[in-house]
Amino acid sequence: MEEPLLTGKIRSIQEATKGKIGVLDGTGGLYLLELIPAGLCGVMPGLALADAIDAVFRLRAAGKSAEAFQLYEKLLPRIVFGLQNFELWLYCEKRLLQARGLLSNTQCRDATLAPDPDTVRYVDELNDRLMEVEELRSRVLDSSTP
Repeated sequence: MEEPLLTGKIRSIQEATKGKIGVLDGTGGLYLLELIPAGLCGVMPGLALADAIDAVFRLRAAGKSAEAFQLYEKLLPRIVFGLQNFELWLYCEKRLLQARGLLSNTQCRDATLAPDPDTVRYVDELNDRLMEVEELRSRVLDSSTP
């Protein structure tokens, strides 16, 4: 499901199916912290943030909310910025995968969005901040692995 305010729907689905059907959320993890206490069973983030989102999910699900919020607050500006436009999301994903050393180039299929120099600079700034999350994520997980 990819929409806001899903807690009631998640609870209804779990009740109606006696917990036999789980709900995944998309939207890059935007509603993650809200939905985990309602019974969300997983999230479908983009690849570039999957490990960090997984860490947030595991921490929150284990009741380590302070640590989950601490890590999530670092991810949120990039999630919100990228979700403005799907092609922008893909561009941000590829730039972060390149910054993390997982892609050698960021060439996308032909797209209608051509980021202007200010957008490129801002995406790079967000990605630089996310590279710092690797250290934070490791520190949080090392001290409180669920």
